[in-house]
Amino acid sequence: MPEAPNQLIEQTTRHAAHLERLKSHEVKAFREFLRKMERDVVSRLDGEITEYTQRRLNRKLTAIRGALSDRYGEYRTVWRKQIVDLAKYESDFEKRSLEKVVDYEFTLPSTDQLREAVFGNPLQVSGPDGGALLDDFYSEWSDREVRRVTNTIRMGYAQGDTTDQIVRNIRGTAPAKYTDGALALSNRAMQTMTRTAGLTTDLTMFLKRSLSKAMQHPCCP
Repeated sequence: MPEAPNQLIEQTTRHAAHLERLKSHEVKAFREFLRKMERDVVSRLDGEITEYTQRRLNRKLTAIRGALSDRYGEYRTVWRKQIVDLAKYESDFEKRSLEKVVDYEFTLPSTDQLREAVFGNPLQVSGPDGGALLDDFYSEWSDREVRRVTNTIRMGYAQGDTTDQIVRNIRGTAPAKYTDGALALSNRAMQTMTRTAGLTTDLTMFLKRSLSKAMQHPCCP
């Protein structure tokens, strides 16, 4: 029997709270990668950078760029799994919600269908990222974050900063609780990307379209 609107509202509220917990977990997982990235950078900035020649600096930047790109490549695998898991959760919620108001048993999309829904449809967001596919969006974002770190090192070298000063610029400072470094900006960028409402909205719209088609053209068992 279809549920009353207030019951559906309560279910939606619980769903939203759980969704936020999932997103917070994803952000925490990324912080672990940030700590690895910090170690990658610090371990390669050996010696006093003010004594580096330009050639040595370029070699260091190439090594750091490669190490950070590898980390982002490693995290991409984790991130893609998180997105598909989120898609599965969303599709199950949509199915249960629709079945509470419609006397019809829907079939959940397969994992491949969900993956295609998320990674094969353009982002419905405003700004320069509108229309981008998620994988391309991730690649551009990660490249930008790697450049942020290497540019911080290059700028510090040009200004005569010491290795310790450059590391602080990347890591952040204790008085600011490490929120003022280049890696902290990467962390905030990831939070923004993870919490982008457009991703969930796109998936939800896709599922509703799919389920609506099933309603219009039901298959008999």
